[in-house]
Amino acid sequence: GKEVTDTMLMRMIPAPDFPTEACIIGKSGARKLYSTGNGGVVMRAVMHLEQVAGKKKSKRNAIIVTELPYQVNKAALLEKIATLVNEKKIDGIADLRDESDRDGIRMVIELKRDAVAAVVQNNLLKKTPLQTTFSGNFLALFGSGTIPRRFTLREALECFLDFRFTTIRNKCVFQLDKVENRAHIVEGLLIALEYADEVIEIVRNAPDMGAAR
Repeated sequence: GKEVTDTMLMRMIPAPDFPTEACIIGKSGARKLYSTGNGGVVMRAVMHLEQVAGKKKSKRNAIIVTELPYQVNKAALLEKIATLVNEKKIDGIADLRDESDRDGIRMVIELKRDAVAAVVQNNLLKKTPLQTTFSGNFLALFGSGTIPRRFTLREALECFLDFRFTTIRNKCVFQLDKVENRAHIVEGLLIALEYADEVIEIVRNAPDMGAAR
């Protein structure tokens, strides 16, 4: 309703909920998307630093990626990082492998001994889809499905609520009609029961089954 301000609405739904999780950087992009129907949300992969066993069984630092931005393909991302390393556009990476299983994503970016993890991570965010912008455009058909129009979050919710009210009202009217029709039948049966003898007599004296009915 109108008593729910835009600020309250943004507090209840602060940002889109993406199926691949990851992190949303800042709130301004989501606010613009919700209030104008057009905007972009900056998404960043979830990463942490971990010590892993290297090729020679020695421990190495590694950046572990466990969540990816929405619509980022893992295989294509791994290929992109490998290409950047081979072209020497990103330094400090010794090995790259995918240890993902049915429990979730686990991309291992093994670092060289002299690499600074924060520097490598920043370069990855700048040069790969580990950080990307999801662009949104709230466009739908209004006016009985004939007029394309951009809508805001509030308009979308109001439109959905109007639809639900109409659906529930139509359902109630349909059920009421069924009850009223049944009530007429029950009312007739009660009258027949009250005058049972007369009804039986009429049925017996009827010339045929159709007349009896």
